[in-house]
Amino acid sequence: METIRDEIKAMASKLTLLYVEDLDETRDICKNMLDDIFYRVYIAENGRRALESYRIHAPNIIITDIVMPSMSGIEMIQEIRSVDDKTPIVVVSAYPQLEYLKGDRRYVDAYMTKPFNINQLLNLVLPKILDKALYKIQL
Repeated sequence: METIRDEIKAMASKLTLLYVEDLDETRDICKNMLDDIFYRVYIAENGRRALESYRIHAPNIIITDIVMPSMSGIEMIQEIRSVDDKTPIVVVSAYPQLEYLKGDRRYVDAYMTKPFNINQLLNLVLPKILDKALYKIQL
């Protein structure tokens, strides 16, 4: 019998993801974890590189840190939202003062605090955003 978690993983396995994180070790660990769930995972070390990757790959979902060099996650999100309000964006941050982003649905679809784990992603975040992400691949 297939569980809801199995269904979520099956749906996510059809999607691409852009993961944006400036810390090398965190980015590598999370990429390995995310590779087991998503069809393809693109990575970027800052907002500027993420925008380049977004324009090239048009990922179905974006998970991003906020505080990064070169271009912050907030600036990157604003740039993306100026042309795309469909792609789900999940913010991951160690800074609780950024909790205000949780309620701002114009920019952010979900919020997780660092360190996040795979259960948090599968059980709490993906169920909220999968419909929106799958809609994008049906266009």
